[in-house]
Amino acid sequence: MVQFWSLFNEVLQDVSGDKTYVFNPAGWVLDEAGAEWNANRIVFGEDAIAKVVSCEFHYKQSVGRKSGKLDDKHKAEFKALAWALMEANTVSVFLEKTSGFESLYEK
Repeated sequence: MVQFWSLFNEVLQDVSGDKTYVFNPAGWVLDEAGAEWNANRIVFGEDAIAKVVSCEFHYKQSVGRKSGKLDDKHKAEFKALAWALMEANTVSVFLEKTSGFESLYEK
C-alpha cells in the first residue's frame, strides 16, 4: 500500500505539474486491515489518521472477531457497547460509550 500511494502521488504531481502536490482528501474509509492504516500513516502522516473511518461491514467483522475472544460474561456487553459506538451521532454520545469499555475491563 505504501508503494501504491507513493506512485499515486507521483502521478498526481506529474499530471498537475506541481511537484509538491499530495493527495489530501477530506477523509478516508479504510477496512480494519493494519496494512492500510500503516501505509496511510507512513505516506500521509498522523494528520491523515485523524480523518480515517472504518466501513460498517469491516467494523462489524472486527467486533465479531474481538468479542469471540471474550468470555460469555463480557461478550454481550462488549458487543452492545461496540454497536452503540457505531450508532453514536454526537461526540458526547461516543465519549460516553467509550467510557463503558473502560468499566467493562475493570470488572
